[in-house]
Amino acid sequence: MNHNADIESDTPRTSGFGVHILCVLVVLVPTLLFLYPIIVFVSDPFGGNDERADVNPSHAFSQLTGWQLPSTASILESTNSHSGFKNDGDYVLIVNMPPVELQSLLESDPNTWLDCPLAPEIVHYAWSLPVHSGTQYYGKRTSESDTNWHRGHVVIVNPESGMVWVYEWKV
Repeated sequence: MNHNADIESDTPRTSGFGVHILCVLVVLVPTLLFLYPIIVFVSDPFGGNDERADVNPSHAFSQLTGWQLPSTASILESTNSHSGFKNDGDYVLIVNMPPVELQSLLESDPNTWLDCPLAPEIVHYAWSLPVHSGTQYYGKRTSESDTNWHRGHVVIVNPESGMVWVYEWKV
């Protein structure tokens, strides 16, 4: 048989295992190098930072109300959940000040204040409104071009108690 011929031959027989490993490496390594950026993009499409930014309550109060935070005011809550590439989330700021100071701010404010409860179209998008005992509010969309309330802020006040609730959202 030919078996004897193979035994008598000086050519060594190999199992082909090394050749198989080499073929796998030649195919696998370039494939992984090609797919790695795609895998990274799919797992974090825009490389966004999911850490929440620190918010200065005094600055946020001024930006969202148009008022300077009185030195006699107390910040009761300041929480921010905005994060990610699109910066979706909520910001809640609850402030207490002497009722006389709040009344003074309201009297010089150019916004149109409405009686509570908040308009249903605002409540529909502002899912995490803080619990409040406000009697008046005004709301603004973040952009004039927005056709709905998917992003905006609302300022709710109770002039008798000096409480101010500021809620800003983006969904």
